[in-house]
Amino acid sequence: MPIPQIRRIARADRTRMPWANGRGVTEEIARAAGPGGRPSWRLSVAELRNSGPFSPLAGIDRVFTVIGDSGVRLDLGGAARDIEPLTPCVFPGEEAPGCTLTAPTEAFNVMVERGSVRATVTPVDVTGATEIAGTADALLAVFVVRGSGTLAEVAAEPGDCLLLEPPARPAAPQHGTPFHGTARLLVVELVTTPE
Repeated sequence: MPIPQIRRIARADRTRMPWANGRGVTEEIARAAGPGGRPSWRLSVAELRNSGPFSPLAGIDRVFTVIGDSGVRLDLGGAARDIEPLTPCVFPGEEAPGCTLTAPTEAFNVMVERGSVRATVTPVDVTGATEIAGTADALLAVFVVRGSGTLAEVAAEPGDCLLLEPPARPAAPQHGTPFHGTARLLVVELVTTPE
């Protein structure tokens, strides 16, 4: 089987920018532009240093995953939810929940344009080797939270993200791309939905 072409985005290559509401900082990993230049999807890591509300993002669905050691409390739909590390939480961007911290932490964010892209985030622990697979038409992103390893011989360290475009992967979902190492990963699957 040929080795897939994988784009590695190192931690040092992220683009640092303020939140839309100015209350924090995020580091953008990657994005794809949709019609009118608005991102159809975006991957980023947010620094959570102080309690406060998130930015409202109309028309965007979010998958929020704490990657630091301390969980957070989100006020979603008028109810408080405790979000533990490495537990993906899905919510509409319009909600702009309040976020209460017990200690500074970080979160991995997947934001997609509602109705255009569907996203899932799956935590995966690797000790030795595992297959990274998804549906044939999906873009996969592998974010290394802790540890290190190689995905089809492309090395990755903590904070790195590896992108596998659909043509780069085997067509059959049961034949994945091998990840070797000892690592805690977040595997993102981005699927473009029919118009």
